[in-house]
Amino acid sequence: MAVSILKTEDSKDVSRLLEMLGGMERFVKPGDKVLLKPNAAWDRQPEQAANTNPAVVAAVVKLCLEVRASEVWVTDVSVNDPHRSFARSGIEKAVNKAGGRIRFTTENDFVPTDLKGEKKLEQSRTQLDRGDTLFGEGKHSKAVKRYLKAYRKSEGI
Repeated sequence: MAVSILKTEDSKDVSRLLEMLGGMERFVKPGDKVLLKPNAAWDRQPEQAANTNPAVVAAVVKLCLEVRASEVWVTDVSVNDPHRSFARSGIEKAVNKAGGRIRFTTENDFVPTDLKGEKKLEQSRTQLDRGDTLFGEGKHSKAVKRYLKAYRKSEGI
């Protein structure tokens, strides 16, 4: 597993960080459907820094599209109302401007999944069906990996 840390407040450095990991093309192949999972849980403005910086999310969307991803979807299971969380955080506008699409989850997206000895969690089958490549952000990246592993097990992949 490759790990790179770049301390910056400039969203332009997202590209530099990914280059340190081998470039976006290492993760996204032409034609891939990409699902990004930033933190968009809170109905807060960007200045309150409760969610992922919208400029960073937009930069990742653009980089995925530059390496010819066919679609880039952005989603989160927001604690607050998702429509307000994505709008007020600035993530929705940034994603749309960058060429991506927001995917709001509904109750119908979730099914119980047995993690074979792990704690039972609710998993989103619909969201994962959309993506060939899944990116998680920050402290959630372990949960995203478990989430993908559980989905693949449930589908026999």
